[in-house]
Amino acid sequence: MKRVAIILLLLFLITAITDASDFFSKEEASDVEIEHYITYSHRSTRSESRHGFIKINGKTVPSVFLLIKYRNLLYEFYQRTYLWGRDGYFPVNARQVNDVFKKSNKGISKKHLSKGWYLGNEYLKNTPSNWIYVQWRDGDAFVSSEKIDEMVKSLRLKAIPRRKPMATRIRTRNR
Repeated sequence: MKRVAIILLLLFLITAITDASDFFSKEEASDVEIEHYITYSHRSTRSESRHGFIKINGKTVPSVFLLIKYRNLLYEFYQRTYLWGRDGYFPVNARQVNDVFKKSNKGISKKHLSKGWYLGNEYLKNTPSNWIYVQWRDGDAFVSSEKIDEMVKSLRLKAIPRRKPMATRIRTRNR
């Protein structure tokens, strides 16, 4: 009889623990998870290049932004000129995290909240904590982590080439 009671108690505790772990994982899921990873081309050669990518909540961020900032994380987009080097998103020194955007006294509107993003470099009051600051060649915005792809399509942002062409040299011949 005691063994049955102990087994039932253990089963109850195991189900309670798994239910609690589901609860905690759901709490973490509401926050933004940023993963930076690097792939390589021509590894261990003189032409080795590193390609930086960012995943936000499991979705790869398109190569359209020059700068991405979330809390104390700041990533900048690099282009290669040669076969070697780095391209894509790479972290920036922590000292440069401040002063990327301005704080505003205005509040965020319901329209912006429902749309999931707003243009500008001013952080509006009551902007949700899971919104990310992004900057591209002609503008910047604060965007919900779930609405990045939608904003890119809506604004028709073009991908930045990871490798920019080398400047052409003009050779003159002595005649």
